[in-house]
Amino acid sequence: MTFQDNVRRFLIGGMHIHAGFADADTRIRVMTALRRHMPLLHALSASSPIADGRETGFKSWRLTLVGGLPRTGLPRALDSRAAYDRLVAEYRRRDFIGDRI
Repeated sequence: MTFQDNVRRFLIGGMHIHAGFADADTRIRVMTALRRHMPLLHALSASSPIADGRETGFKSWRLTLVGGLPRTGLPRALDSRAAYDRLVAEYRRRDFIGDRI
């Protein structure tokens, strides 16, 4: 299995929200607009500074832990579904992903 060690360490709890939108372009615009709020959203979702029974040195360990997995983090800002489709096509061409998930 690819990234075995990273996945073994990936023991976190959290909550996320799914939101539906009438069309893909609206979804992309909302996601892009929310980017400016990411520091606040991250602070609100901060997880424990302790992992494996020890202090990590971070106020929130989750973002650091997730950073060890592939396909994480924020993609560049997008302005339409067409831009998203181009990004997915580029990721597929480079063999970064096999599907949209």
